[in-house]
Amino acid sequence: MSGTQGRGGRKQAAGPERDKRAGTGRKPAAAKNTGAGEAAKETGAAKAGKASKADQAGKAAEDAKAGKAAEDGAGKAAEEKGPRPPRVTVAAVLTAVEGIVIAALGGYELVLGIVGEPDSTRQAVFGGLTVLALAVLPLAAAHGLWRQRRWSRGPSMITQILALPVAFAMVSTGGTMLALGLALGAVAVGALVCVLSPSTAEALGVGPSRTA
Repeated sequence: MSGTQGRGGRKQAAGPERDKRAGTGRKPAAAKNTGAGEAAKETGAAKAGKASKADQAGKAAEDAKAGKAAEDGAGKAAEEKGPRPPRVTVAAVLTAVEGIVIAALGGYELVLGIVGEPDSTRQAVFGGLTVLALAVLPLAAAHGLWRQRRWSRGPSMITQILALPVAFAMVSTGGTMLALGLALGAVAVGALVCVLSPSTAEALGVGPSRTA
């Protein structure tokens, strides 16, 4: 009996020990599963980062292509305008000369008002600044004509129309102003003729094309 009980006791004792061993044997499996899940998450995050980088690279490539397309379009537009006609060049040069002369007169009046002894310093300075502001119109028009911009034709015409009465007044004064008035009138008439020329209008895109 004692032997039987001893065997039974050993079996019973062996049962809990087996359960403990089985329990301890299952824990590493769970740990392995947890580690595998974390590795999968890290792999997914890495893949997402790579995908975002790929998207950014694709966007950068698209932006570069768009910039190249814009540059190509600008180049083609410049080529379509063709060479600058001689009358456009003459109109640009004459208009620029007018703007430079007006700017010089405005600067001279401004300096004279500050350094000299005018009747009214404030009026002299204001007059010089006004003349300098008027010089912006012909200078901008000359720049636009040189680059064959469509908007430049109007400001150039306005400049010549305003210059003609000034030239007439200078000629009427006589003396040294007579020669200056004649020169200004000749420049204004020449620039106006060039600006109103059909070839200039076609080059600036404000007239019907001859190839149409």
